[in-house]
Amino acid sequence: MKKVWMTGLLAGMVAVSGALTATAQSLTKSDADVVVMEVEPNNSMEQATPFLDETFAKGGFTTQGDVDYYEIEVTKNDDDFHIVALPNNEAKFTLVFDLLDAKGNYVKPVDESAEELITKIYDINAGTYYIKANELNGAAYNSMYDFYHFVTIPSEVEWHLPPKVNPVDDNDKRVTGIAPPGERIVVKSGTKELGRTYASRTGGYTVPLKTTVKAGTKLAVMITDEWADDTSRVTNVVVKDGTAPGMPRVNAVDSNDKKVTGSAEANAVITVKVGSKVIATGRANSKGKFIVTVKAQRKGTVLYVAAADKAKNVSKSARVVVKKG
Repeated sequence: MKKVWMTGLLAGMVAVSGALTATAQSLTKSDADVVVMEVEPNNSMEQATPFLDETFAKGGFTTQGDVDYYEIEVTKNDDDFHIVALPNNEAKFTLVFDLLDAKGNYVKPVDESAEELITKIYDINAGTYYIKANELNGAAYNSMYDFYHFVTIPSEVEWHLPPKVNPVDDNDKRVTGIAPPGERIVVKSGTKELGRTYASRTGGYTVPLKTTVKAGTKLAVMITDEWADDTSRVTNVVVKDGTAPGMPRVNAVDSNDKKVTGSAEANAVITVKVGSKVIATGRANSKGKFIVTVKAQRKGTVLYVAAADKAKNVSKSARVVVKKG
């Protein structure tokens, strides 16, 4: 399953970040969806192109015997540190790479695989390291398809978790949250897809919706990719009622009246205030009619009558001036 996560990550990150590149010198931790291009010459540790965790480095082998070095910083000891390489699927070269420590010594991986992508896992201490990449036979490849990507993934990045989803209400035209960087996020209502996007390098995502969604609708927010739909990585949310009731219609009140009557949203809680003080509360019936018992108020007193629905959305207040009875 971890191979599926990694493959989805790489494909997603390439797709979402391919249009935006940066040099290593301009990259900061605040950058999202960035591919760092190798800066030639980077044929030695001293000339290495630096890049950040969960950020892509992109390079190729354009000259005979070309070797590419990349500098990475491991911020704390990590017994499950992944370095993943993905040659473009139309590339003709054979990519090989090793990890070196700050003194140039070879660091042996604790595990590795080389199928759709090349993954090496390390048990390493905090410090500066270098990825050394080269073409297996030292050949040069110059077509537009001959490139590769690298990404480093600390163990603290939890790729197996479903996406986190912020609350959604019936006024929203987007679904937002946090997911593993580069993963493809799809929002569905039943079998109908409402939108999709990719999580950024920092994990944030925003899925635009064409229209608002009715309160009470169940949404499935899932991580999916071209290789496999991981049904365990789904977060289900119910669209909340975020729409306030309409302003109540209130009948005239005079100084002899001991009730306030009118109509509002069905079953809404009705609040009657004088200034900021609540003087009475009641509830509309299933047809929206309400009768709220109050003490008789003096002529000229201003009453403010508001309605609140089950989701505690509160309407604008109707203003009523007590007339002479």
